[in-house]
Amino acid sequence: MEIRKVIYDTNYSSTATTNISNEIEEEYGNIKGIISKVAREVLGTESEGKEKLEPPWMSNEIKDMIKEKNNSYKRWLPTKMA
Repeated sequence: MEIRKVIYDTNYSSTATTNISNEIEEEYGNIKGIISKVAREVLGTESEGKEKLEPPWMSNEIKDMIKEKNNSYKRWLPTKMA
């Protein structure tokens, strides 16, 4: 009779531990899903390929100056290697 009790206790405790572990994983999955859903609703999602926003100070005049600088650099680069 004592052996049956030991076997029962051993089997029950391992089953109970497995059930608790499964419940924790299930609850974690539920909480994770809820947090993700709320974050998407509140924060939105960013689509890929979205253009970068220019800073407010970036005017056409500054863009032209940058193009001129880059062209000057491209003309100078071959002379540096000579």
